[in-house]
Amino acid sequence: MKSLSLIFVICMGLAVFILVFFFSNLMEPQLPPKNKPVQQSQFTTTPSEIPRQILSEDEIETGLKLGTGSYHLKSLEVIMTWLRHQEVLASEDQAILLSYLEQEQPTSITSGEWEERVNEILNFLRSQPNGVPGLADLMLHMAEHDPNTVLRMYAMQHIFLWIPDEPDEGKRGEMMSYLKRVADTPSDIHSGAAVMFLSDLELRNDQKQKTSDEETINLAALRLVENQEVNPAALISALHTCTERGVTDALPVARQLAADETKMIPLRKAAIHAIGRLGEPEDVVFLDKLARAESNLKAAIDPAKKNLQEP
Repeated sequence: MKSLSLIFVICMGLAVFILVFFFSNLMEPQLPPKNKPVQQSQFTTTPSEIPRQILSEDEIETGLKLGTGSYHLKSLEVIMTWLRHQEVLASEDQAILLSYLEQEQPTSITSGEWEERVNEILNFLRSQPNGVPGLADLMLHMAEHDPNTVLRMYAMQHIFLWIPDEPDEGKRGEMMSYLKRVADTPSDIHSGAAVMFLSDLELRNDQKQKTSDEETINLAALRLVENQEVNPAALISALHTCTERGVTDALPVARQLAADETKMIPLRKAAIHAIGRLGEPEDVVFLDKLARAESNLKAAIDPAKKNLQEP
C-alpha cells in the first residue's frame, strides 16, 4: 500500500509540473526564431541603416504624412538621415520637401519640434549645389505670413544666407526688398535683425556695391536706436549694427541706455559694448562710475574700458 501511495504522489507531482510548464509557456511572448529576420516598416528602422536603403518618392511622401506624433518624428528623422547621404537631391524630392514646409504645423507634434524640423529642412535645401526652384518664394511667404514668430525669424535668417546663392536675379531683388521693408518698420519685432542682415550683406560685398546702400543702412540702424518704442531685441541688433559700422551718432542713446536702471541687462550690456567701440577716452570716467554703482555690469564694462584706453 505504501508503495502505491508513493507512486500516486509522484504521478500527481509530475502532472502538476507539466501543467505549470504548459501554462507558463502560453504566457510567454512568442518571439521569432533567432536567425529569422524581423519584418519592419521602412519608417521604423534605425536612422543609421538608411544609407543602405533606397527610399522612393512615394515612401518619402508617405513618411512625411504619417499622422501620429512619435511616428511622424521618426519618419522625418529617417528621411532626413537618408537625404543627407544624397549629394544632389532629385527635383521631385525637392518638391516633396517644399510641399511639406508649405503646410501648417502638424497637430501631432509640438511647436518646438516643428520649428526644429523646419529649420533643419531649410538648411538642407539651401545646401543643394544647383539651387532649389521655389525655395525663395517659400521662405518669403514664411517670413511674412507664418503665424509662428520663431519660424518667421528662421525664414528671415535663411533668406539672408540664401541671397548670395539664389541664381535668379529677380528673386534676389525680392528678398533684398523684403529685408529693407522690415528694416524700415520699427514696430516689427525683427526690424533690428533685418538691419543687421542688410549691413552684413553690404559689408560682405567687399566694396563691390559701396553706393547709397551704405548710408541707407546707417540711417536705418540709427533710426531704430533712437526710437523709444522699438522692441528690446530689435534695439540690441540695431546697436550691434551701429557698432560694427562705426555710426558714432548712436553714442548719446548708448550712454543713456547704459545708465538706465529700468532697462534689461542684455540691452545695457549691448549699449556698453557700443560705447567701448565708438566712444571717446572721456567715456572711461562714465563707465567707472557705472561700475561702482552696478557690479553686474562689470563683465561688459571692463573690456569696453580696455578698448577706450588703447592708443
